[in-house]
Amino acid sequence: MADPYQQIPEDKRDKVLQAAIKEFARCGYERASTNQIIQEANISKGLLFHYFKNKKNLFLATLDYCFNLLLNHMQPYMEEMSADFFERLLELGKAKMKMFLDHPLEYRILMIAFADAPAEIAEEIKQRYEQTEAISYSFMLRGIDHSKFRPEIDQEKAIQLVMLSLEAMRNQWLQRFQVNEDKGLSQFDDALQEMEQMVEILKYGVYRRE
Repeated sequence: MADPYQQIPEDKRDKVLQAAIKEFARCGYERASTNQIIQEANISKGLLFHYFKNKKNLFLATLDYCFNLLLNHMQPYMEEMSADFFERLLELGKAKMKMFLDHPLEYRILMIAFADAPAEIAEEIKQRYEQTEAISYSFMLRGIDHSKFRPEIDQEKAIQLVMLSLEAMRNQWLQRFQVNEDKGLSQFDDALQEMEQMVEILKYGVYRRE
């Protein structure tokens, strides 16, 4: 998919991007004003709509930037991760939280996309999320130490179970964070502790062996 931001003249590109991030993060998709973005970026309405056509495309292009920012932030961590599957999960979780703390406006846009997006763009957001998750998933599984898994279990099913459990936890966080003014940024330490506890259970199981 072509990036409309890259088609904007270089001297105006960053101003438009930062103005869109600020407005969508502050107001959400539906209440965001393209007039405010135009004023903030000091560009004409004609230029904005020449490249983006409408607010929907502008939001999706801004969301694409946020997803790419996340992937680019994660890549150095992915290249130096532990070979231990469960340690890797925690490393990636910490890396994502650090990125979100460093980029709170972009984090808010991702939260809007996940938890507060209108139906008219839900399918486009879903496609982008699935593409990003597929890239992250392939990196996460690359080079893990399979010797630590119990030999009698299906490793692929075990990994799927772990990922489904963590996804369920993430969905709980989304619901909880959405009602907070900072969208949960101040609760990341608690969330990390919950994740560590979940990983410990998934790693070693629940019942004692007889």
